[in-house]
Parts: sequence; structure tokens; C-alpha cells
Amino acid sequence: MGGKEAIQQLAIHPEVVPSLKAPFEMVLRKGYKKDDKCLRNEICVLINYVVSCPDSHKFFLQSDGGDECILEQMITYAVYDEMNGERTQPIFNVTDEDLELKKLFWTQMFSVCHDAHNVEAHSIMMQKNFLRALLLYLDPTAIQSNPVISRWALPQLFELQIHSLNIISHLVPLVPQHFHEINGHKVLAAFLIKYTDVPRRKAALMALLATSFFDFFKVELMQCDLVKTLLDLIQHQTEAGTLQIRELSFNILSYISKDCRANQQAFRRLGGIEILKDNMQNGEVDQSGNAITFSLATLDCLKNAIFGNKRSELHFLDVEGVQILLDLIETCDYTLKRIALSCLCTILENQKSFQYFMEWNSHKSSLNATQLLIKLYQEENARFGVRFEKGILLDVERPLLPKLSYLIQKYANEDDVNGMSRQSDLQPRQASAEDSHQAMDDG
Repeated sequence: MGGKEAIQQLAIHPEVVPSLKAPFEMVLRKGYKKDDKCLRNEICVLINYVVSCPDSHKFFLQSDGGDECILEQMITYAVYDEMNGERTQPIFNVTDEDLELKKLFWTQMFSVCHDAHNVEAHSIMMQKNFLRALLLYLDPTAIQSNPVISRWALPQLFELQIHSLNIISHLVPLVPQHFHEINGHKVLAAFLIKYTDVPRRKAALMALLATSFFDFFKVELMQCDLVKTLLDLIQHQTEAGTLQIRELSFNILSYISKDCRANQQAFRRLGGIEILKDNMQNGEVDQSGNAITFSLATLDCLKNAIFGNKRSELHFLDVEGVQILLDLIETCDYTLKRIALSCLCTILENQKSFQYFMEWNSHKSSLNATQLLIKLYQEENARFGVRFEKGILLDVERPLLPKLSYLIQKYANEDDVNGMSRQSDLQPRQASAEDSHQAMDDG
């Protein structure tokens, strides 16, 4: 036995996790030599292996009598310096060993708390201010004024910020109300404005995307100038390797504008409709993303930030949005055509869009809008094998989808199997009848 199987057997043993608690606390409190720190980190690496097995998480929540469970102990030490400031002697120095230990601590806590059903772990995490401590590394004010944060060198701070953002992006959906109460969304919005490098911006956008699904964040994110910040990112961060940043920006704008009039209005007033229209024509591909997912993000933003709002729809029509949408339908990848056609159907419900629909002509083939839709319909007929004879559909049962459906194929296969089994059942009986006739002839 070795590898993952050995780790799993070790992790599910009920005495392994409790046995690590006392030596780990002792070496953490009293170990100041380099060898002690190496031993401390090795124990932490062992805990990391154990915590990678979900079956071990229950042991991190067990406590002996009135003592804290090992998860509470780990969070206490992980956030001790951040929560106590200069009032006490810090546990962590700024050595590389201490940096790795802090990151290992955070990873372990994330592993235990990441389970959506582990309510007890979530409660401990909130009570011990784990997310509040992570936010100190992202708050531009705290980074400058808090000596516990500012003592780290810039490359070390960069590592801690990326790590904390990755953890936050996964934990926010589990405790969104708590994250809102500690103003985490405001810290993330300020962080996105402060730092301009690609790795930190991408990580911050992932964390903000996690908040954008919840209604109580939406208006407050707009009040933090997030709509303006995201539109600036889309418009100005166009260097190579940044396509995914713009895609994430459109995703966030889409979610915070969904069913939110205030954000739809802000999106329109800040020039978002023009920026969206320009990016619907974007065919760029780079190493950080691809044109298909980027176009999907723009169409989703079109649906949530513009459609359903009369003023925004009129503005979209005025900037030739229908023409751009028809251009996209003609040239986009097949995987996007259905979504783009759905958007076209939605905007055509606005009666003022008919004029723009009728005026459109393809720059590639000179087709008008009606001819384009007929051409797409004919292509679908060919793809599904629809057969005509002198303009009349031949298949009456399934005229629009004549190919056998999954259920028909399934039942046909079952009938074949049943037929084969019935045939095999008949063969022995037939053989036995032949034997009896042979016996009578011999007699």
C-alpha cells in the first residue's frame, strides 16, 4: 500500500489528528531555532496530507473536554499576529520558513471549511475572524498603516495576497452574509483599483465574481465605483494575456446588473453599452482565454445589463446594436449561434428594432437579415437530416427532427436484446423436441 491509499488510511484513523495537536502546539510556541521551525513545517505538511482526505475533517472538530479542537487551535495561531497587532510578540517572523507555514495554515483551514455542509467549521471560521485576517493583506489602508502587514517584503506580500484571494473566492459562497458584514466586498473593490498587475487583478476578479451572485452585494459594489473600474479594465487593459481579465469583468458586470435597475442605469451612463458593442466584434484569441468564452460573456452581459431596461434597449438600438448582433450571428462559432439568436429574439420584441433589422445587409455575402435566418434554418435541416420531395416534408412523425431520438434508440436496442433472449429461449425447447422425435424413431 502506498501513495493516496496510505494517506487515506492514515487520515481516517481516529487517533492520528488528535495526536498531532500537542507536539504541534509545543513546537509552535517554544521553537525558535531553525531546526524547530523546519520540524514545525514538516508537521504542518503532514497535516496537509491528512486534511486532503475529506473523511478526516470530522477529527479536526473534535475536542477533549474544554480544550479547543485542532481547527480552532490552527486558526488561532494562523490569525494571531493579524488580530493582536503589536500588543504581543508575533508568532511569525518574515523568514521564508514562516511564510510557507502561514500559507500551509491557510490551506489547511480552507480544506476543512470548504465543505458546504460543514456548518460547524464555518461557525469556527467566522468566530475566529479568519476571513477578516485575510482581508488585512488586501486592504490598501491596512497594508500601509498596519506594521504586521507592512513588515513583509513586497514579493512575500504578493504571495500572501494571491493565496488569500484564491481562498476568499472559494469561501465567499459558503458565508456570503458574514463576508458582507465585514465589508469584504469593499476591500476587494479597493484592491482591484490599487493593483494593476495581471495576476493580482485576475485573482481579485475571481473573488469579486463570487460576491456578484448575491443581491445584497450588488448596489454596494456599484457605490464602490466597481462598474466604472470594470469598464476601464475592459477598455484599456488590452495587452497580450489579458483577455480573461476582460472576460471576468463582463461576467461580473452581467451578474451585478441582473434584476438591478440601479446598476443597469450606471452601466448605461458610464458608456457600458458602447463598450459592450465594440467588444461584441472582438475576435481576439490569446493565451489567457479564447474568443468563444469571451463572446459568451459579452452576450450574457447584453442579456442582463441591457435587455429588459427600456432606455438601455433604445440606446443599444441607437448605436447599431442590432446590426452588430446580426454580424455576430453570421460569423460566430456554432456553439454561440443559439445564444446569439436568442438575444436577437429578445431585442426584436422591442417594436423599434424592426427598422434596424430590415436595414441590415451582410458585409460578407450581401444577404439581408431574413435571408440569413432562412440560410441558418436550411443548414439546420441539413444537419438533422430533414428530407423534402418537391418541397414537401417526407417525415410526418418527426418533421423537424427525423433522426432517431435517444429514447427510440434505447427502446429499439432493448427490443433487440429481448428478441435475442426470446430466440435463445426457444432454441433449447426446439432442441429438446428434436431429441424426443429422434428417440421415438430409434425405439
